[in-house]
Amino acid sequence: MQTTTKRLHFLITFCTLLLTSLSNAQDSNAFYYTNINKVTVVKAISGRVSSTYTSLHTDIEKEYPNLNFTPGIRHRGTVPNQFVTKKILLKFNIRNSTDTLNSIYFFPGFYYTKIQLYKVEGSTLSKIPNMLPNNPDSIGYRLISLNAHDSATIIAELVFFENLYQLNQTKACKYKSS
Repeated sequence: MQTTTKRLHFLITFCTLLLTSLSNAQDSNAFYYTNINKVTVVKAISGRVSSTYTSLHTDIEKEYPNLNFTPGIRHRGTVPNQFVTKKILLKFNIRNSTDTLNSIYFFPGFYYTKIQLYKVEGSTLSKIPNMLPNNPDSIGYRLISLNAHDSATIIAELVFFENLYQLNQTKACKYKSS
């Protein structure tokens, strides 16, 4: 009887640990934050994002709680044709460890007709206004600002140009306009 109780206890403990590790494995980047005040010029964040594809018609502000993000970017380099007609959503975390407001530009690359950023607030998304550098050839940059000692989870909604599609240039940048 005592052996059966020990086995049952072991089995319950094992199952609990397994379920916990599986739930955390769904998004291993959920706890990784890029410190924006440590970015001097540019920092690639491709390895620190989670991603998912959706239909072009998906309203991500409404559907966000139902989306399943997976760690990393599914396609590095050339994106297969069947995905070019979809939106890709990138999810990443940033923080500002300074005592003052700090800003950084998000730059996903040159291959998108639409770039919209959102801040995650609980289970909802808040649209971040599109702020671009004062330079006509910098339309792919989007400004993100964080208050002192603040952090945020950001969703980038990206729509591909249908004939140019590579997903390996995602970066956070300090941009100096002249």
